[in-house]
Amino acid sequence: MTAQEAIKTIKAAQAEVEWECPLDYAAAFDVAISALEKQIPLKHLPYEMGQDGSVLYPCGNCGEDVKGSDYCPWCGQKVGSE
Repeated sequence: MTAQEAIKTIKAAQAEVEWECPLDYAAAFDVAISALEKQIPLKHLPYEMGQDGSVLYPCGNCGEDVKGSDYCPWCGQKVGSE
């Protein structure tokens, strides 16, 4: 199951249980969806900065530059290079 499929399934379950379950369940579903969405890379084209030729990727979530990591160190969003 992909992250997108899991999000779709959780949203369907959330719609079914929100009438019968406490609000804590809805909040838990929201947290799960948010965590899964951060695992889906927001892909952006890299750009080079500095004299050392280092390649940076802008985080699609918070806009900070990410260097040498698959995840943004500021917000945790997965960053893709393709």
